[in-house]
Amino acid sequence: MASIDFTVPLDMPTLIVEVASSAFCFKNKIKSSSVKLLWEKLCEYAVTMLKQQKGVLLPNLGNFRVGPVVGEAGKKIRPCFQLLEGRYGQVSQERARYIVGGKSPIVQPNYGMLSTQAAIHRGA
Repeated sequence: MASIDFTVPLDMPTLIVEVASSAFCFKNKIKSSSVKLLWEKLCEYAVTMLKQQKGVLLPNLGNFRVGPVVGEAGKKIRPCFQLLEGRYGQVSQERARYIVGGKSPIVQPNYGMLSTQAAIHRGA
């Protein structure tokens, strides 16, 4: 497995190479092109849900949500990301430029659909 310098933020190609070279992908013979396609499909799903003003829960990580900006006169709808409090409560996060209010439904990704679109068997 390639060594990664974690002092520099990961860019997308480096992240995909790191994941594709993991033991799980090697053991299950998952190609880097499939990892890239799966990542793109997950991003498309998240964007689609946010455009429908629904949040997206990424289990064991956090969630994306959308809502009106608190304190602004206009009705601007903005997205935000929050790490899960219980798991990552001690992780310092950059302070958001705005606070998103309101309540939007939060959905989980449809993993079966994502794996089918990326041509990866979900049980792999």
